Amino acid sequence: MFRNLCASCHRLDQKGYNVGPDLADMRRQAKETILYHIVVPEAEIAPPFVMYVAETKDGRTLSGILTSETAASITLQGPLAYEETVRRHDLARLEALPVSPMPSGLEAAMSQQDLADLLAYLRGEQ
Repeated sequence: MFRNLCASCHRLDQKGYNVGPDLADMRRQAKETILYHIVVPEAEIAPPFVMYVAETKDGRTLSGILTSETAASITLQGPLAYEETVRRHDLARLEALPVSPMPSGLEAAMSQQDLADLLAYLRGEQ
């Protein structure tokens, strides 16, 4: 479950990518807290993981977390740690979004047993 649904953005035990928060700290969380963050990912978004959308003057739309920002360019990072840098003079719009980069509804794709197994894995019980 972790590899299929979480590892494209999260890292745990040297597996996955560092796009979203490292999940090592989840081991100290109650199962109910972890479940809440899975079901309602937008409830708490740490500043480094705010989702941005950028529109370029040539009509491209990019989204991801802002990993670098200079006077000349911005870099957005998406799943699998894919990064794209855009020069500021090519930007038509850059906006922080009030939503989590983590998709909502992930639990709907899991059986109750899959969800229980994922919670156990995140807590280091498997």
